[in-house]
Amino acid sequence: MAEPTWKAVWAVIESSQAYDDGLELGLRLLRATGAHRDTLGSRAYASSRIRLYRSILAMLEKAGRWEAYLRIWDTILAQTGDLYVTVKGRSGDDNGAFAALIRHPSAGESVERGLYRVPGPLKVEAHFLHAQLSRKAVVARRLAAEREAGPAPPSIPVGGLPIEEIEQRLAEAAPSAA
Repeated sequence: MAEPTWKAVWAVIESSQAYDDGLELGLRLLRATGAHRDTLGSRAYASSRIRLYRSILAMLEKAGRWEAYLRIWDTILAQTGDLYVTVKGRSGDDNGAFAALIRHPSAGESVERGLYRVPGPLKVEAHFLHAQLSRKAVVARRLAAEREAGPAPPSIPVGGLPIEEIEQRLAEAAPSAA
């Protein structure tokens, strides 16, 4: 999907607050991405998957489906061990959750610059979900607060795809299933 089309589609979903439809679209596009893997090429395939996984999580968060968000976050992490990005300037030593998402630091690989030969920042390969760690923490706090407040009134409608169906569709779209 071209960038302008992508932005327009998600803008409509957000403005209409059709998060369940956005979730459905994200899951269908993920399946289509897997079906067209060879046509896309490896770089576009990986980029599309990252974008779609992030969109799926965003739809769950915006819909207020905290428990689903946390379970699907873990499911995505388990199914996407091949999706790493290079991150500069962070070793992960100060953050245990981030450190768990690092594949390997580039030991000793730094760029010497300037007259004083100051080394550049450390580069590490981190799972793409490292960027969602803060959102995951926010969602976990919201879920805890919601549970602490007690059960929701029965007049609040609960809808959307069940968590188990989302997990099943993610498993079907995983590269090993393609």
